[in-house]
Amino acid sequence: HGMGYEQTNACAHNDNIAREIVSNRQQALTQLHIQGTPAFLFSGADGNEIIYGALNYAKARDYLNLRLYGPQPVNQ
Repeated sequence: HGMGYEQTNACAHNDNIAREIVSNRQQALTQLHIQGTPAFLFSGADGNEIIYGALNYAKARDYLNLRLYGPQPVNQ
């Protein structure tokens, strides 16, 4: 249902929230090297990987299965 006008307006004028957003954005740039949105950060024993762009359920599932279980043989 989302936020109403009053809640949105209060949020937009809240200095603490604005500082938090700027801080999170700066961390994404400097520490995680995320350069745009949408971006998905996947972290694992073999390191981090960032995927940019829209990621639908099927692509996310396939990617996570590959990261978790490695390449699977194709049944013929």
